[in-house]
Amino acid sequence: MHSESKSFATPDLTVSLIDTLADFEALKRDWQLLCSRDPDANAFLSWPWLQQCFADNPQRWSVLLVRSCGSDALVGALPLKYRLHWSRSQKAFQTELECGTRLVGGPYGGLLCDPAVEPAVLARLAQALPAFPWTKLSLDYLPQRARAEALAAAFDAAGLSATLSDSAAAATRKRLTSRVVALPDTADALVTEHLSPELAQSYAAWCAALESEGGLQLTFSDAAHFDQDLAALSDLAATTDQADAVEKLRFSAPALRAAAASGQLVMPLLSQDGTLRGGIGHVFDTLDGSMLQLCAVFDPAEDETDARMFTTLQAMQWAIDLGGMFYDFGRISRRFSKDFNVMKDRCVSLEVTRDVPDDLAFDPICTGAALKRIESFLDKGKTDRAKAACAHLAQMLS
Repeated sequence: MHSESKSFATPDLTVSLIDTLADFEALKRDWQLLCSRDPDANAFLSWPWLQQCFADNPQRWSVLLVRSCGSDALVGALPLKYRLHWSRSQKAFQTELECGTRLVGGPYGGLLCDPAVEPAVLARLAQALPAFPWTKLSLDYLPQRARAEALAAAFDAAGLSATLSDSAAAATRKRLTSRVVALPDTADALVTEHLSPELAQSYAAWCAALESEGGLQLTFSDAAHFDQDLAALSDLAATTDQADAVEKLRFSAPALRAAAASGQLVMPLLSQDGTLRGGIGHVFDTLDGSMLQLCAVFDPAEDETDARMFTTLQAMQWAIDLGGMFYDFGRISRRFSKDFNVMKDRCVSLEVTRDVPDDLAFDPICTGAALKRIESFLDKGKTDRAKAACAHLAQMLS
């Protein structure tokens, strides 16, 4: 997509597109004002988070902006991520759109709206999107259920069929439910109101060990030490044959790195006598007061369950001290949250597919990714596929 080529005006609202870092950085003040007005804003839609994502992923994103014609105020924004798809049946490259928050694997998607004009903003976005080149739009992990339903209705009104899926949909392969603890006002209340007597006694013993000189140590990673600490956790997972944890860390690393760069990383690390026993990677969402768990690794040869519980409680205490209101265990197994009184927070995913001519199926901004895909075909000896891809790319760019 190219910002100079598309702009849609209506009597009330104008929709335009940006896809350069300079244009996004020029939006900082307007973006932050919109975030402050939107009660559904979250850390992954914040300017610092997206600025880092966009800076690290050139030519892989764009943002649709909705402005008021009268005041030029920014009243809506939809960050988008490009995904390149090679269609074997059509022997053609196709552009697919996803939530821009997912560029680095952020756990939630979404868009920003001024609540005073939300229905009009969603309608304008749904009307504008069909003019851009894409075959599939997937907005996954939307915590804004009412907004997602309204956007789906807006797509239907614009002549596009939108499908919503949630945790109750048997057909979906995505785990869309996370488990959330409402944090009390004080760390003492966390122990007295949320923990069983047995768990409270265990936690007290761990705290006493931490305060003694017995070699137990808890530290928090920061931007300066993040890569070193992440490598240590990865080594721990690999040397203890935790293949799932290795993959989870690999997937979570870009989001944790973005959190470190934007000052939102909370990664407690537990060590004994200088040996790493485990750690948990979080993002602290200052917009809605949530601590979101992204990944965790602990040495299974030790008392893994107790160590993980202690580290989790220390992270909760950190959040409480900073005014946090929620601890989000994320979309993980219930066994790690079963000792807490949790609420189930269900996300939805929205998907729109369409059949369009070639000129509306491939966006030229994906040309670099297409060339890399062709290189990959050649590396794998798939010369026929590479030839077909070259022919399609030449046709689209001529």
